[in-house]
Amino acid sequence: EFNEDLVDNKKATVCRLVYAEIPELGIVPDPEYRLPIIDSVFITVDQLPNLIVSATADLDTIPEGGSTTLHASPNGYNYTWTPSTGLSDPNSQHPECTLTETTTFYLTVENNGCSKSDSITIYVTEVICGPPDIFLPNAFTPNSDNANDLLKVRGNNIVNEEFVFRIFDRWGNLLFETYNFNTGWDGTYNGKQCDPGVYVYYFEALCIDNETYFEKGNITLIK
Repeated sequence: EFNEDLVDNKKATVCRLVYAEIPELGIVPDPEYRLPIIDSVFITVDQLPNLIVSATADLDTIPEGGSTTLHASPNGYNYTWTPSTGLSDPNSQHPECTLTETTTFYLTVENNGCSKSDSITIYVTEVICGPPDIFLPNAFTPNSDNANDLLKVRGNNIVNEEFVFRIFDRWGNLLFETYNFNTGWDGTYNGKQCDPGVYVYYFEALCIDNETYFEKGNITLIK
């Protein structure tokens, strides 16, 4: 027979052994003998209440119609992003979002009924594919003083694809050419310093809104 009892301060199931007396075998049962049977249970404690939940993004400012990727932390939980508009998957830890207007996303991280939240705002801005957001200085001084030594196209909205920048002398000879937005002219040709004077430039740039801008004019090399 079984009943519950306390054994070493633990709740246990106690089995009382009941069997017949067999004198010829010398078996005399002890009616008070009790056999404790102890069991255990494994309890998992979720650490989510003690963790920091954060919502971040690769870019928090994008052009109209542009995209960025959102990120949720910590790892290993269930995620819900709201609103779901513009998201590749509102239940992904790292969804891609494409927006036409500034939006605040709310993140909920949940596990076994416990949840924590955070939010992030993605700002959508108008892209100007041209001046004043794209410009080239009209003069530079390549004299190795670390100030205005490099002539390069500048702008916040340019991508490297389809970019070209060329410098010509006044006779139309090509002195410099690059297809890398981050590369500029140092005032040299074939390893030699060019003379002070006026040179012709041309550049064409693709913007992050897929618009193309080109410009040509004169620049002055000063020493």
